[in-house]
Amino acid sequence: MKKASDYFRLMRDSGTYPKAVPSPETLDRIEFSPSQKAYLARIANREIIGLIDDAIAEIAERAAAYDADEVMLTTMCFDIEDKIRAFHQIADRIVS
Repeated sequence: MKKASDYFRLMRDSGTYPKAVPSPETLDRIEFSPSQKAYLARIANREIIGLIDDAIAEIAERAAAYDADEVMLTTMCFDIEDKIRAFHQIADRIVS
């Protein structure tokens, strides 16, 4: 969820790191200021967001560009089951 990722980035970069991913309802109530939106736009290249197959392709491209033999993945999911499912789906596509 892009908004959760953006929220975490803004909080962390301001010195406050949330302990949990806010619920979708909480995120719906959060509005980013114009300066926050501008900041997020400037740093958008730091993360990969999208459907699994597209994200895997982008991860592979970036790994090749940096000659990386390892990558780290994080997901921003309110529901732990969604997070587990996402990692399984990525692993299934990479391993097969």
